[in-house]
Amino acid sequence: MKSAFLIFLAFGILFMAGCPSNDSGQGQGGTYCGDGIIQSPNDDGEYEECEQGVLCPGLGESCAEDCACISVEPEEEEDETHLGCVAGSCIIIHSQGENECLMDSDCAQEAYCGDGIVQPELGEECEDDSACEEGEACGSCRCLTPPTLDCDAICEATEGAEAIAQGIASREECGELVGEHYDSPSCYLSCTYFWHYQKDNAAGWDSCCCGMVKRFACSDCPGSNPQCPDATSCSVEAPEWVRPAAD
Repeated sequence: MKSAFLIFLAFGILFMAGCPSNDSGQGQGGTYCGDGIIQSPNDDGEYEECEQGVLCPGLGESCAEDCACISVEPEEEEDETHLGCVAGSCIIIHSQGENECLMDSDCAQEAYCGDGIVQPELGEECEDDSACEEGEACGSCRCLTPPTLDCDAICEATEGAEAIAQGIASREECGELVGEHYDSPSCYLSCTYFWHYQKDNAAGWDSCCCGMVKRFACSDCPGSNPQCPDATSCSVEAPEWVRPAAD
């Protein structure tokens, strides 16, 4: 019986040792900072100005952990800027970006055709048509006139060819003119060839329509059984047009 009591007593001591004392009102039904109710004072003797989740009366104030209202300074937004070149000057630009320069000299550009400034020392005559004479146009900073081709020389550079027309706008029109230019005599396979060559610049254009005919005689013609070469002969005998050296 005595040993049983000691065991009970020992457990009682252990049980009591496992329950720490709490002098605060928190958890024992008393009032405390953090219970959601503003008390001045609470059971802990603290004078509360606020509770978490309850707004402080002052503008820009926030409730601290000790239930006191404290001022909170608003975070200043950083103005994102970078340095960039504008009209040859290095200035601050209020936007995100990498710095393009550190000083005005970093923005200096070498003169070039198309910069809007006529530099005669670079061989420039113009930057736009306004600096050119009537009928001229500005191209590559030079005042240009429409090209004028020597079609006889261009066409006759290919053996057997001749100039049929000049200033023809399309290849199709050139082909029609060449077809009309050459006749097709009987007892011959007539193969006609054409070449539309055009040159243009900023001021305008010019073109040459070159033509050529090759005829292949038919056998037994006229006769009872004429035999003419196969039409594929026209492809086989097609010329290689000689382009002007300037091209």
